[in-house]
Amino acid sequence: MINKEKLRRAIEDYKKDFGERFKDEKYKWEAVKHFQDNWDIEAENFSAMLKNALSKTENLLVSSRWFPKSIIEQFASKEPETVRKMFIELFDEEQDIYVRIDAFKNKSNELFLKYGNGASNHFQDEHAISVYLRHYYPDRYYIYKFGEMKKVASVIDADYTFKKGDYENNFKNGQKMYEEIRLELLNDSELADMLFAELSDDCYQDRELNILAGDVGFYIDKFYSEKPIAPEATENKSDAQFIRWMKPILVALKQLNGSGTPKEVRDVIIKNENLTDEEVTEVRGKTKVNKFQNDVAFARSYLVKGGYIDNSKHGIWSLTDAGWNVDMTDSLASSIFLNNAKELNALRKNKKKYQWVNFYSELADALLPYKNDRQALMSILKKIYSEVGMNYPFKERGETDYDDICPFTTFSAFNKEIKDKNRIALLKQFATHFSLKEDVPVEFNGIPFTMNLSSSFFAYKENRGEHDIDNLWNLFEKALSYSKDSSETNRAEFINAYDTVIKQKQVKWNITMGLYWIRPNTFINLDSTNRAFVQNSANLSDDFAEIFKNLDNGVPSGEEYISMCEQANAELSSGNYDYNNFPELSYAAWTSFKNDSDTDTAAPDEEPAGNENKAYTRDDFLNDVFMESKEYDRLVGLLEMKYNVILQGAPGVGKTYAAKRLAYSIMGEEDESRIKFVQFHQSYSYEDFIQGYRPSDKRFVLKNGVFYDFCHKAENDIDRPYFFIIDEINRGNLSKILGELMMLIEKDHRGERLNLLYSNEEFCVPKNIRIIGMMNTADRSLAMMDYALRRRFAFYSFKPAFENNDNNENNENNGNNDKNGNKKFEAYINSKHNYKFKALINAVKELNKEIADDDNLGEGFKIGHSYFCTDEDITDEWLNNVIEYEIKPLISEYWFDEPKKVKKQIDELKEKINKATDSNGAEQ
Repeated sequence: MINKEKLRRAIEDYKKDFGERFKDEKYKWEAVKHFQDNWDIEAENFSAMLKNALSKTENLLVSSRWFPKSIIEQFASKEPETVRKMFIELFDEEQDIYVRIDAFKNKSNELFLKYGNGASNHFQDEHAISVYLRHYYPDRYYIYKFGEMKKVASVIDADYTFKKGDYENNFKNGQKMYEEIRLELLNDSELADMLFAELSDDCYQDRELNILAGDVGFYIDKFYSEKPIAPEATENKSDAQFIRWMKPILVALKQLNGSGTPKEVRDVIIKNENLTDEEVTEVRGKTKVNKFQNDVAFARSYLVKGGYIDNSKHGIWSLTDAGWNVDMTDSLASSIFLNNAKELNALRKNKKKYQWVNFYSELADALLPYKNDRQALMSILKKIYSEVGMNYPFKERGETDYDDICPFTTFSAFNKEIKDKNRIALLKQFATHFSLKEDVPVEFNGIPFTMNLSSSFFAYKENRGEHDIDNLWNLFEKALSYSKDSSETNRAEFINAYDTVIKQKQVKWNITMGLYWIRPNTFINLDSTNRAFVQNSANLSDDFAEIFKNLDNGVPSGEEYISMCEQANAELSSGNYDYNNFPELSYAAWTSFKNDSDTDTAAPDEEPAGNENKAYTRDDFLNDVFMESKEYDRLVGLLEMKYNVILQGAPGVGKTYAAKRLAYSIMGEEDESRIKFVQFHQSYSYEDFIQGYRPSDKRFVLKNGVFYDFCHKAENDIDRPYFFIIDEINRGNLSKILGELMMLIEKDHRGERLNLLYSNEEFCVPKNIRIIGMMNTADRSLAMMDYALRRRFAFYSFKPAFENNDNNENNENNGNNDKNGNKKFEAYINSKHNYKFKALINAVKELNKEIADDDNLGEGFKIGHSYFCTDEDITDEWLNNVIEYEIKPLISEYWFDEPKKVKKQIDELKEKINKATDSNGAEQ
């Protein structure tokens, strides 16, 4: 059921705006008519028919990060009969609607696995499928959008519920609710007449008003604002006590020559109003809030909204022209309150969203005195990490602590990808040690974070300049000075300091993040998410996007950056946008990135169960992989040191299994979209990997390779790590495959640009990509890797888990002398409670010794532990199968010219497990 009275009020507003809006929404009716006229399920060329039928859908099936139309068209071009059948079954009304939707999604998953070509999603979700249904059955179905339907239900008091992850019920409830809206519209002949007067011959005539009902829902979600009915008693007068301070605030600011700090304003008011100590110090509530200070702050908020005070400078209240000239009467104060109460109440309810702004600004002020006492700052940081029980992160490459630090790197301690509970714990300690008064923030959505592996703003000691950290402190100081007084002198000093810093290693776009952290209302963050958002005029305006037109040229100069900040701030302050400052803009950009399609599978207010990425930590890796903790730390260190690592080892030592989990553990989540897995072979080429010409329709066209696409994807998400995993890396001719990119994969050359061979376009390997190669040391067919490639990778040797892996170094395999094996693997063996299994493991250890001592084989040919890992119960049949179908084929290849030796080894393995006894000496 719905509240018909509330719906009627929304419909009345819809009718008032109908004439102005319909020209922008008419395409919805045109799209349905075009689909109806061109859909032919039996078309000989189904792919072409589908593309034509959907050609008028416009943004119904596409947005900047949601592409169901292009994906379904791609599937149809690859497998037209499969997609034809998908639509036949989707439109079969004899089946339950959600059974059909689920089947369509599942088939899309299958096609995506074949033809995804690096896309992050097939986008065939409830939203997209409802568009197909609406266009085929326009009098039966409504377009489903989770966020929209949830908002509409709230506005019209519908009793239909929309819950996270409950796709089937969400879809069905949305259809029922919009059907109720349609039935109510049928009673409004005026609105129907307005619609039919606008529908031309190229529009679907919508006699049942289904499309109109959907458009009313869209209007309620995007444009409708409920208008509260104010009681008559409050029409001209407010009983809010704090409004009495509006006039004294304006008087005080005039006496202060137009501007002052909050304390200066309060002191003048105390003097002017002859307030007693009791009135000034009175507190209220459980939290003992100072009543006078709180009421003055409330009054100032309303004066800002009324346009009488400007608070764009941190900690400063300034009169506007209106504030200088106004005669603030009691009636005007009441009017200001009543006109802005709803909006400011809503802002106060959302206070936590931007609570971080004042806290971060106060912390920045508190750090400035440490510019000339950095050892004291580092001492405090060590105490903070000790008190929260976290590892101290500020270390040089050799694991020694930094001997110096900058303020931006200090801020990165809590502005990187860590859990919010850890972030809050750190901030509480920062508040304590630096005596901060602002409330510790608890929400961090929209704040830009650095990558965990690249959170420092300066390079390791051996690579950084003598004055790099001094320069960062200087920029920090000049930024704070400019934020308080944007004089020409302060502006010029900021530009000079900024231009010096951006020439340093480890500094790129991240410096705009650091400046945003310390003064969020002055400096704009230009991370990849914000850059994409501000350059899209659909989000703001052509004028606003014009400010940032040169961002594609790279990191702006100091003059360019400060001009962007100044112009953008002025635009946002004009009141012409939904966002009034940089924090609100950044939050909107973050929200857009999280939920560009407003679908059931990506909405920030609905994180679907089963589709969100599962957290994955260092501890998860150590639980999943037979590796000790210090070896994990060593492996991560190698990857960070080189950005490229090769996992080498004998067959079955778990290289492939560990590679993806290593990526998960560094990302902090199981995010498949940031991992690409390929396998090299002898014929793999530059054209496959980077770019090359390929035959297409009797001609050759230039097509991009898998690494090219992955690099561009990572570069557009530069603040998060990406992992490119290459199996059998030494089977390919690496010099031939990489070509001119051989240099660009080096850590020191990441981000540098070279011109590609075929297209001559500039290309780089971004700093957030880590390359993990895997190499089977028992592959006889392989030549040695080129030295030029070998020196660009760190090598980590995996050994069978029967042995201990603790002797790895950043070089080749160093052998193994540990007879105790891996303790976790021993625990796994014991957990199977099978003495024959233990006997087989011991026999394989003996076999490995013989393999290692063979002059034609060696350490790299040992049998790995993966052959013996199973979730099943260990049975005699299982043991025999491992010997016959895993070990025997492997050693038959090793000793291909010694069949008698192979037979002898296999017979010995079987004999040893057959003679195995339990702890009491009885045969098992």
